[in-house]
Amino acid sequence: MFEEPQPNLFSFNNPLGACPTCEGFSLVLGIDSDLVIPDKRLSVYEGAVAPWKGEKLGKWKDAFVRSAAKDNFPVHKPIADLTREQYNYLWRTRGGINDFFKEVEQNLYKVQYRVLLSRYRGRTTCPDCNGYRLRKEALYVQVGGKNIGSFARCRHVI
Repeated sequence: MFEEPQPNLFSFNNPLGACPTCEGFSLVLGIDSDLVIPDKRLSVYEGAVAPWKGEKLGKWKDAFVRSAAKDNFPVHKPIADLTREQYNYLWRTRGGINDFFKEVEQNLYKVQYRVLLSRYRGRTTCPDCNGYRLRKEALYVQVGGKNIGSFARCRHVI
């Protein structure tokens, strides 16, 4: 059951409306994709994924390349030329970038993993509000199939 919307629900400057994750700022501390893949002209095979280098961590790249062949992922294609689905596959598939950072986070008791993680952290778009800064209850309310966050991003008034 939904509560009756109040004006404060639609303000990220009000505790009632602000996204609880980013507190209405739209950004959170997370893994910065531009730090993880600094040169998008490179392919996965050529070493585009910065933390997958060296003898130990390079095994992540090798494992990804082997498993990607089964799914016809283009490991020789530059990151910039990947489709959205292929880019998401790189991050979200088993053995992909997200799994890599989950393992890093499980080993934070070791100093080298804390240092490694700090190299790739930065301000990223809030995953809960997608940068709209409002709590999900405010984003449920729609006018013409669009939520208030969509209207706030529009540059011209209709």
